[in-house]
Amino acid sequence: MRKILCAMLAVLCLAALAGCGSKTVESDVPEVLKTVPTLTVHCGENSTEGLQGTHEWWYANGDGTQTSFIADSLHPLQCKEYMTPLTIQPSPYSAHLPQARLEFSVVPDKVSARSWSVDAFCSEGEPVDDGHYEVLVYTLEPEGGTEDVRQFYMELPYGGYVYEVTAVWESYEHFGGEVSYSFYTEAPMLRCTEDLCGYPLVEEMG
Repeated sequence: MRKILCAMLAVLCLAALAGCGSKTVESDVPEVLKTVPTLTVHCGENSTEGLQGTHEWWYANGDGTQTSFIADSLHPLQCKEYMTPLTIQPSPYSAHLPQARLEFSVVPDKVSARSWSVDAFCSEGEPVDDGHYEVLVYTLEPEGGTEDVRQFYMELPYGGYVYEVTAVWESYEHFGGEVSYSFYTEAPMLRCTEDLCGYPLVEEMG
């Protein structure tokens, strides 16, 4: 009987671990992180990788010393050719803005963001339009349990916009720093219609 109970507990533990999916949980965080974390932006069924930009990073060497490095990059408005656009698909029955989930390979402590219209894209060497807008990033704190991690969300206005996301890691003992990422959105042209009940709808123009 004891052997059967042990076997059942082992199966339950494996099932719980399998249910974690791609989440970064506390046990997944490396003790020392020598490379900059990555960012994936999700919106509905679509996603894109954030383009790594200017950053500074440090990590402990294990002998009482640290290694640190700083890297500069082009302005996000000069990096269109290096980005893969994120396509926004709004719900035809909802007036709420599409929401993006910011998934980091290692969860940061703080995240901020700003945006520009895609019309501000320019080539390297051209003057950059710094008339950006601050974007509110929502933080969902864990409610408890080893499966819960801090999550970050932001609303994406329908249309084409360029975003720069800046994340800070400051609470980890053996590594940390600040990293910026960029991505841009695109959206199909829509037209408004009405269903038989008179509710406003949107459809993609063919």
